[in-house]
Amino acid sequence: MASLRYGDLIGRQLKKFYHGSDSSSRVPEYHPTKHTLQLVKTKNDRFLIKVLTKMFRVVGRKYSPSETNVEGWFLTSEWSVEQERRFHRYLVRAAMKDLQLRKRQAESAAGMFLLYYGWKVKSTEKSKKQKRLIDA
Repeated sequence: MASLRYGDLIGRQLKKFYHGSDSSSRVPEYHPTKHTLQLVKTKNDRFLIKVLTKMFRVVGRKYSPSETNVEGWFLTSEWSVEQERRFHRYLVRAAMKDLQLRKRQAESAAGMFLLYYGWKVKSTEKSKKQKRLIDA
């Protein structure tokens, strides 16, 4: 029961996170299988642009909104586990500050954001060895 309510809360917060809370404007719905971000003109856009700019900067790229309108845009770069962990920590702090989320809510929203839109994680030598052992 608690997880169902918590999942609904995260879903609503993610919808606000991507599209803002103004229901009067025509906003395209978030579709989890398409994985594209279409920015609309709301106060949450500044936060999302700030987060995406930081995310692109972590991998050495420059953010432009046209790059996130292409399906599968998040598969074009890779980052290490350590870079992802640092970005997750940054995203949690930024969501707590800018979106006034509690820590637990911010951690869940950041995790969902990285699940849907995080870069691919570079495979390490250790994971390659483990894969070879499994395949053998």
